[in-house]
Amino acid sequence: MFHNKKGDAVLVLFIYLTFLFFMMIIAALLYLRLAANQTVVDNICAEAAARIQWENVESKKYLSQNEGDNKRLKYNNLKMNEEEAAQIVIETFAENGFQVKNVKVYLQDFVLNIEGDVQFKTRNVLKPGNNDFPWVHFRYKTRLYKNHL
Repeated sequence: MFHNKKGDAVLVLFIYLTFLFFMMIIAALLYLRLAANQTVVDNICAEAAARIQWENVESKKYLSQNEGDNKRLKYNNLKMNEEEAAQIVIETFAENGFQVKNVKVYLQDFVLNIEGDVQFKTRNVLKPGNNDFPWVHFRYKTRLYKNHL
């Protein structure tokens, strides 16, 4: 095509840079897809955390007959049922069309931790095969306020 070695080198460099450019575009699109899925999972976890807090407050609301005592309830005096909280997380994900497994919900110094594995709705394009929809581990933390009521 070109009449000297410099022209051939320029052509090879142009082809290489074009290939590299398109590979970077593909990598950016895959990353955006993953980030979008992570945002959806975080939003579902935030909804589940709000439901867990509300369920915890509602279950402890009638501990005292005096309404003034109920307003002074604090989370450090309350114990969360971890199995019921995990079930709330599973139900919240199911309502949004996701499957989860190995869900753990626990409190640690006024921080509600939600962990588990979620199956994304988008296919794994890097490893196609039988398991096209990958299971991804997630962790979500949110702060609980002492005087929620």
